[in-house]
Amino acid sequence: NFCKRSYTYDGLDRIKSITDDGEALALVEYDYIGAGRVLERRSPTNGTRMTYLNDAGDTDIGYDGLRRTVTLRHLEADNTLIVGFEYGYDRMNNRTFQRKLHDLANSELYEYDSVYRLINFERGELNAQGDAIINPSTEVNQGQQYQLDGVGNWEETTIFDENGIPIVDDREHSSFNELITQDGATLLYDDNGNLVEDENYTYEYDSRNRLRIATRKADGVVAEYSYDAMGRRIRKEVTNSGANDGVTDFYYDGNRVVEERDGSNVLTQQFVYGNYIDEVLVMDRNLDGDNNAIGVGDQRLHYHQDGLFSVYAVTDETGDIIESYLYDPYGEVTVFDTNGDIVPPHPWGAANSLIDNPYLFTGRRFDEETGLYYFRARYYDSDQGRFISRDPLGYVDGMNLYGGYFVPNGVDPSGEVWEAAAIVAVIALGFTIAESMDDDCVPGRVAPVNLSVTCERICTTPSAWTFCIDPNGTGVRPARQRCTVSAGFFQAWEFDGWTGPATACNAPACGTGCCDEGFEYSDEPNYN
Repeated sequence: NFCKRSYTYDGLDRIKSITDDGEALALVEYDYIGAGRVLERRSPTNGTRMTYLNDAGDTDIGYDGLRRTVTLRHLEADNTLIVGFEYGYDRMNNRTFQRKLHDLANSELYEYDSVYRLINFERGELNAQGDAIINPSTEVNQGQQYQLDGVGNWEETTIFDENGIPIVDDREHSSFNELITQDGATLLYDDNGNLVEDENYTYEYDSRNRLRIATRKADGVVAEYSYDAMGRRIRKEVTNSGANDGVTDFYYDGNRVVEERDGSNVLTQQFVYGNYIDEVLVMDRNLDGDNNAIGVGDQRLHYHQDGLFSVYAVTDETGDIIESYLYDPYGEVTVFDTNGDIVPPHPWGAANSLIDNPYLFTGRRFDEETGLYYFRARYYDSDQGRFISRDPLGYVDGMNLYGGYFVPNGVDPSGEVWEAAAIVAVIALGFTIAESMDDDCVPGRVAPVNLSVTCERICTTPSAWTFCIDPNGTGVRPARQRCTVSAGFFQAWEFDGWTGPATACNAPACGTGCCDEGFEYSDEPNYN
């Protein structure tokens, strides 16, 4: 395929640079702060950069004291803003707002219930404090409210369109949390809990509950999917669609698609990724059919994401925006062309990328033929706000096997286990995070990388380090919030004056009380 790339790494095995073979300029370069946070990601070939620094490049403005992202910007070489975001948080690390610096009129405000589930979002211009919308959006939906049952099913949801007119969607669920009616339409499931029919499609699955065939009722278009022995989707074939018929073969590096070819084995697209599994950086498009995607007549495009790795803009070789995107909290996407005009969706309702960009919400692949996101282990419907089949791992995220638990504060790259956005960078850099529960611990609400105060205790079955947590210095009882870090917390992160678990446990905001009730520190912790 005429493409070779070299990677350089720093002492912590983080990507330092990626360069096409024989080229002087790198495709991407990274700078880091401490052991886990990206400070800047540069794309020398088109002059753009993602940065957590100020315009002068000498001050970190991107992270707060708990190492949460508060300001993230993508800039051209002259500091012209491409896309940018500011975030606020509540005491449980839930995002309370997203201010879109490039599109202030479509910023977002989030509201949660007493157990920290999203129940309302509003879109428009935020006030300075980020706690109210002062001018609702007039371009896209102004917001959405969610009426939830005990396990998070949407019993009713109300969308407010660009004119503020409410559109109510009533729903009904089975005792297995299957969505069985949506706005008057009946949905059917097989014995394994896989969705087999909704208002617009019928679905068929293989013996491992993977989607194999989706047929659109309105026009008979069929999409057929094939998988390899590792469960990766390796082929997509669309038939009965006329000009849109075709085969796409996917070639992988691990669990990431690095190349696509058509049914004649001609290269169509190639992709380059960063540290995180769904941090797509570059798409090379073969536009002249010569089986080479980086030659004369081809197109190189660069990706620009928010704090959840959702793609918000794609730029060309000169740094100009070619296509941009806007999402609701559950991933419903609006596409904008190079002039900033809304691209009409396909006749069947799915979003339509004019540049064949497959990567959208949280960096996951969007299938235009069905309107579903491919989350590796299963498929996700952003209109329903849920997966169309049960979690293969069972109740790891909660009691609703279809729930999109990652929304709006995390990601779920496997379709099996959601990860808080704040810990994604650590996972991307090779540190393993696993959560444990007891008492009234809420999994994922507080992650070690966000903490200013942590102490260690001896595990009942000591196989990893476990911490009691006081994220706000207010004396939270140690049993109420715990996380386990199998990579070794103090080796992974830098804290002034912390030389080990003993000094951490005696930190001023934590104090010796953090080690009461049988909690104690050990100078010789065990490792996985």
